[in-house]
Amino acid sequence: NKMILFGILGAYFGIPGLGLVITSILDKDMGLLAPGVFFLLPALVLWFFFFKAAQTRRDIKRNGEIQRLAKAGFGTPDEICAKIDAELSNSLHFSHSYKGGLFITQNWIITRIGMSVFIRPTKELIWAYKKETRTNYAGVYFSVVLVFSDGKMLEVRTESELKSEEILLVIYEKLGHVLIGYKEVYQQLFKSNISQLIAVGVKRSEQGSNQD
Repeated sequence: NKMILFGILGAYFGIPGLGLVITSILDKDMGLLAPGVFFLLPALVLWFFFFKAAQTRRDIKRNGEIQRLAKAGFGTPDEICAKIDAELSNSLHFSHSYKGGLFITQNWIITRIGMSVFIRPTKELIWAYKKETRTNYAGVYFSVVLVFSDGKMLEVRTESELKSEEILLVIYEKLGHVLIGYKEVYQQLFKSNISQLIAVGVKRSEQGSNQD
């Protein structure tokens, strides 16, 4: 029975009602030869990843960044989540939040990307700068680009140029090792020798200035 078979598959993947959806697109007489089967595999894949993404959103400990940090020795997923929660709620730590879901604390940068959550220790942030984008359909908008020590970049769109500058000011005042502002020399170092770019930030921090 196809209904039972796909119901079992649905239970295995944790997707209730999967049997009903799949059976509805299959012709009762032609079975798997029906045209609907050509949509079956993509539908299954999309449904599976959507379910997993929703599951991750409900349980932050499943987040890829949390898992990476746990493997890197930051503690268990529960301990990492507890540290983040403490900084977000404890007035002893500075905590700034911005429209769009960007949070910056002394030790963490947290934002939302699609259905997932982006979490990075602030010590991995090495460079931050304002970006202006001009488009024919949306005019001009601003964002803050965050560059991390592993070469990954995160662009966070902001409400205005002023809001971008506000975020950079917080980073400048609280995170002395982070280079602030776009410079072509930083861009070249980022592309060719990121360890040297990190060293520039450390040196600026020791000198008491992370901005030209």
